[in-house]
Amino acid sequence: MVQCEEELIAKIEYWADVLDSEDIQEDLEQKLLDDLEYATQQKSMGIDLLCILIDALPILNCPTIAVDNLVTLVHQGGRAAVHAFRGLLLLYTQYSIDIDMFNILYNLTTFELMRDETDLLLLLISDLLHSSNISILTIRMFVKKLMFMCMRSDLDIAYKILNVVGVICNRYKLNAGHAKSNKPNEYTMSTPLSDGTVDTYLYELDALKDHPILNIYIREIKQNKPVVITEKEINKKLLSIIEG
Repeated sequence: MVQCEEELIAKIEYWADVLDSEDIQEDLEQKLLDDLEYATQQKSMGIDLLCILIDALPILNCPTIAVDNLVTLVHQGGRAAVHAFRGLLLLYTQYSIDIDMFNILYNLTTFELMRDETDLLLLLISDLLHSSNISILTIRMFVKKLMFMCMRSDLDIAYKILNVVGVICNRYKLNAGHAKSNKPNEYTMSTPLSDGTVDTYLYELDALKDHPILNIYIREIKQNKPVVITEKEINKKLLSIIEG
């Protein structure tokens, strides 16, 4: 165990030196692939190494060589999958790799990963949904899933989700429509991204409009206004309720 930790630290320090160096080094591609494979085997212990390897992608002569390894990490799930997706997003935006990024991230958006990697997962969703080649249905399905999770999450996660939902609704004016009179299918966490039969009206916003803490922000979002909710504001409202 100690030897494994020492090897892991040595690899992290090596790549930190590479990133700090002004000299261009040769044969970094194979070294990075080897260390990505090593990080895969370490699972949660290898996340720090994985993060610095992703940071090193832009200095490679051929960064896209890491695509297959990153996809493997994403499919393995867990916290490392979210960090691996950050690498894929970098390659997608900078090098136009041919991969279904929207479906991958949609499937990564789970209660477990939202709890364990809240800030990074929401940042990735926000960044990806600002893409120019995205359909309004895809955007609505992402927001529907986020609100589904928001209703079932603790406040420390729910308010962060609302911050992202507010920005997206403001950008795409998602609350301009009305609910369908007859919903063909109810939304669940297992609903696929491509399911066009789901009513994407945000009933969740209606359900939260009387929430004792989030209600004011819900009203803003329903008007397609961005919100900036802070932990300090949430704690202040909680304290006010407790003190009566």
